[in-house]
Amino acid sequence: PWLLLMMPPRHGKSEQVSRQFPAYVFGQHPDWEIIHTSYAVSLPEEFSREIRENLRTQEYQALFPNTVLHAEFQSIDAWRLARYGGGYTASGVGGGIIGKGAHVFIIDDPVKNVEEAESQILRDATWKWLTSVASTRMAPGGGVLIIMQCWHEDDVAGRVQEVLSTAGGFNLEVVSYPALAEVDEWLARPE
Repeated sequence: PWLLLMMPPRHGKSEQVSRQFPAYVFGQHPDWEIIHTSYAVSLPEEFSREIRENLRTQEYQALFPNTVLHAEFQSIDAWRLARYGGGYTASGVGGGIIGKGAHVFIIDDPVKNVEEAESQILRDATWKWLTSVASTRMAPGGGVLIIMQCWHEDDVAGRVQEVLSTAGGFNLEVVSYPALAEVDEWLARPE
């Protein structure tokens, strides 16, 4: 399944999905692997540090005692969990993830800015990476979670909606929280 979560900037999408969600997933499934990407590797590496620190807290360990970091594999770009073999990989969009697998593939802000969004060459390169590399990394039953603001009708969000909504066999859910109301919700309420 694919989930596309679109929210405007500074509305908490990275906090909820990139910082908190992976720790929760590992608490429930310490055998799962997560690949986390963004327009540059520095962003998922920042999240990697925060997630690892969260997993080390007494509060987290009290809730999820089976989710323990592996003592020997704790680099910032890839780390493992002890006992069950799950782990986390941080990469930039277009980066090297060959040989890695994912039960959860998170793509957080694949577009850096409006200049990138307006570049046909960069949009095509991102799409090619998503369809030829990223989508092949999925473990059976795994899912893709894309969180971003829509920059251009032909960016990743636009293409995913266009292509997957017409392709057979894909399960795509789109959740959009617009910055401005698309309809006057007050007037649209039934009485």
